[in-house]
Amino acid sequence: MKFRDTEILFIRKSFPGKSVNGEDELRREVRKCLSLADEQKRKNLTLPELTPGIPEQDFLRVLGEELFHYLRERESTLKNIRIPVSSKKSPNKLKKTMGEYIGYLQRKQGDYPIPTVDIIIEMQGGFILIERKNPPYGWAIPGGFVDYGESLEQAARREAKEETNLGLKNLTQLHVYSHPGRDPRFHTISTVFVAEGTGKPMPKSDALNLKIFNRKNLPEKFAFDHKKIIKDYFAWKEERGLGICSPGSLAPTARSKKRRRWDLTLLF
Repeated sequence: MKFRDTEILFIRKSFPGKSVNGEDELRREVRKCLSLADEQKRKNLTLPELTPGIPEQDFLRVLGEELFHYLRERESTLKNIRIPVSSKKSPNKLKKTMGEYIGYLQRKQGDYPIPTVDIIIEMQGGFILIERKNPPYGWAIPGGFVDYGESLEQAARREAKEETNLGLKNLTQLHVYSHPGRDPRFHTISTVFVAEGTGKPMPKSDALNLKIFNRKNLPEKFAFDHKKIIKDYFAWKEERGLGICSPGSLAPTARSKKRRRWDLTLLF
């Protein structure tokens, strides 16, 4: 992955590294190495092999935070930073996790609304909700942040696959939600889609659990403004005289064809 002008790589380490006592000492070691490398005007740096004694996710989070703040706040000579790890996971998975942390920090530091997507995935007579493993907690419509260089539709398909293992067909835009308080972390603007799910659903990424819900068994606790979105979704289906997940429910029907122009004006 690349941040600013610096490439960040993961490499395998063959033996236990220097033990550090938790997050604070890990931060000090990383800052010391980065500062020394810049003082010596080095372009390449391999961080020392560290054994931090904290979970891997926390190790990556701390490294991501330190690299983000260091490279953001100064003009560094470093072009390549290599991080030795003993994880059984592939370097690409570690790089993806690190990229997510740095992307989160970039969004958090920004003073602008952030584009996101949510996807109401219809399946087996209902629709998918995931139980979030990270705050804000609760049941949520699958979705997430739009990556740079990605269309809304591409983001919807990627997020659906990452969080539910499902493919999508008949992807249709429902509405855009932009209230500044809809996400307690920062101001997001979400484009919500409706689609039919394909494949075997299973919780992945930041999903702790996954279930198929319908109008009669909705969860008590929703995350974000997703309770309102589901309410709007029910109204949207009723307006078109469509049942949830009925055959061809996302394709135009004889009843909806006459109002297609009005529908497009409303939705887009």
